Amino acid sequence: GNQIQALEAQIAAKNDELQPANAEAQPLTAVLEELSKAKAQLEQEQARQRQLNQQRDLTWDTFRTLSSKVAELNLTRAAASSEVRFGAAAVPPVDPTRRISLTVGILVAGFAGLFLALVVVAGLELAGVKPLFGRSAMQS
Repeated sequence: GNQIQALEAQIAAKNDELQPANAEAQPLTAVLEELSKAKAQLEQEQARQRQLNQQRDLTWDTFRTLSSKVAELNLTRAAASSEVRFGAAAVPPVDPTRRISLTVGILVAGFAGLFLALVVVAGLELAGVKPLFGRSAMQS
């Protein structure tokens, strides 16, 4: 019985020694728990951010796809509505215009070409340009 009392006294003394250490460790334990909670919350926020980024990218791709589809449908609608439909059959003219004959057209074109050639030659003479197709004097 004496030894038991001695051991109980030693245990009580050790508990008294540990009480200040436990009191000092309690704020540290609270800080560690708070840090652990903050870390878990940060991981949750990062997972939420990744999820929102994926949702944003998917929404953007959907928007681009739908925009191109709308543009395609607008083009299809515009192409379909550009058909030409005749309201009535063509009516022959009351007084048809006379066409000029081929001979008269050729004569007018010939005179116009001759006149243009004379204007070019006169312009070259005034500019002092030597003839392009003249005979050159033979040197002896």
